[in-house]
Amino acid sequence: MNIERRKESDVLILELSGAMTIGKGDTEVGDAIRSALASGESKIVLDMGDVPLVDSFGIGELVSAYTSATRRDAAMKLLKLSPRVKEMMQISGLTGVFDIYEDEATAIASYG
Repeated sequence: MNIERRKESDVLILELSGAMTIGKGDTEVGDAIRSALASGESKIVLDMGDVPLVDSFGIGELVSAYTSATRRDAAMKLLKLSPRVKEMMQISGLTGVFDIYEDEATAIASYG
């Protein structure tokens, strides 16, 4: 898993590339989000356009990171889910939990 960080205004964009499966990126994403929260970030967008696969461990890490963000009065939103990842989110019943966007400008603007 590769994670690139960049800021757009006051929103942290984490660009992810690679699978989020057991032993391959499942904990790295959560660690990156918790690190961002610890450094004071409160508006986070995960760009998952280059994440081809998420398994149950990856889903669990997303939920854990979301919970960590919520506890710190921060928000985490998802961007550009592939059809396969979107299907996993639907099967897991999480499409109603996460704010999911198709384009970056809309995701950033949603923070108002």
